[in-house]
Amino acid sequence: MTLGYPGRMLTLSLLLTGCSQEPGVWLDEDVWSAFDPVQVCAQDRWGEETCGLEPVVRDPRGAPVLVKPLTLDGETYAWHAPDGWPEGELVIEADADLIFETIPFTAPLRGAEAPFDASALDGARFLLIEPPWFEPDGARVIFQEAGRLSLEFLEVTGSEARFRVLSEKEGRTCEVLTATGDIGEGGALSWSTPLFELPTQPGPTALRDVSLTLHFTPDLQRAAGLSVAGEVDLRHAKAVHQALSEALWRREGRAEGLDPPPEDALCAGLPMWGVTCLPCPDGEAACVHAAGHAGVLEPVPNDAPGAALPVCEPVLEEVMAPWACSGVPGPRSCGSTRAPAGLLVALLGALLARRRR
Repeated sequence: MTLGYPGRMLTLSLLLTGCSQEPGVWLDEDVWSAFDPVQVCAQDRWGEETCGLEPVVRDPRGAPVLVKPLTLDGETYAWHAPDGWPEGELVIEADADLIFETIPFTAPLRGAEAPFDASALDGARFLLIEPPWFEPDGARVIFQEAGRLSLEFLEVTGSEARFRVLSEKEGRTCEVLTATGDIGEGGALSWSTPLFELPTQPGPTALRDVSLTLHFTPDLQRAAGLSVAGEVDLRHAKAVHQALSEALWRREGRAEGLDPPPEDALCAGLPMWGVTCLPCPDGEAACVHAAGHAGVLEPVPNDAPGAALPVCEPVLEEVMAPWACSGVPGPRSCGSTRAPAGLLVALLGALLARRRR
């Protein structure tokens, strides 16, 4: 089912067969830009869900649309049209466990008829109003926990744009990063780097193979199709979390008869949320991968473009303290459903949002 609004399109995540325990196929994520991917999911009669199914997409004339997979850690989780979805009513056909469903949805207008003037971005600021959806799903809370995130353009020269990402939370604003990206003639901003280090304490948090893409409308009244991806190195977060958990066990868990936290308690709990600590470039199993899509930004007033701001410098002990685990088992058990989700959310969200006091 699709609802259309001027300048905005929403695809409802609707299970077509009605009952949650009946087999069905559905489109799981909203599409705001012609360059957003789609995620087709299926549910079998036992309630097990599988996403990332390969769709057959047909344009308004019935012709097939070329789609290519998006993968994370070797698994396909969504599909996209490399050249963007054609405008108009499209149909997605999906086949899962011998259940065939046809899902109509509307591709958003590209707005490509009007010329795009990149120089108009100079000094502009855009606020994130619709955070990306993420693979793995638990990482989507990153942007909710990071406060008000915005993108400010410091200088635009030709096809180059110098910009910074800002985080505002609890009345404080700080810089997450400052970088220079490329602006295409059609209004696409792209930036990537093999390594970016967040100045966390007591040691930096490395983000590797980081990429960002975003598409502006010609009138600059919307920026959609925000995609971000990268690898997060959790080694310092792991060490801090382990020390806090062991200290909590000595204070509380031991007296309650709990076993001490396992080695590497942080990574031990993440798999139940679909997150796995993988080997970093040096071989240590401390890295997680995430990819987000379909974020939306809108322009906001910028009274002081380029104003001096502090750099975000999160203190990992402050980030991890609420999520330390007290042993096995227990109400704050290492590996409980509360701890792993909170750890990933708290760490990545706070990395973007806090600065050292």
